[in-house]
Amino acid sequence: MSYDYYDADFKNWKNEAELRRNSQGEYEAPQRLRVKFTYQKRSQDVFIMLPTVAQGVPAF
Repeated sequence: MSYDYYDADFKNWKNEAELRRNSQGEYEAPQRLRVKFTYQKRSQDVFIMLPTVAQGVPAF
């Protein structure tokens, strides 16, 4: 599993093996998860979009 972050300035996705940290050292939530399934010579990437939470709205 890896983490995808969208860069709005360059309009592209960046895939990272570990969660990103901001300047205060807190983890940043990715916009989507990338899960790779492999069986013998075949592999398939599955993307799971994560909803964004607006400030003041409970995340449930």
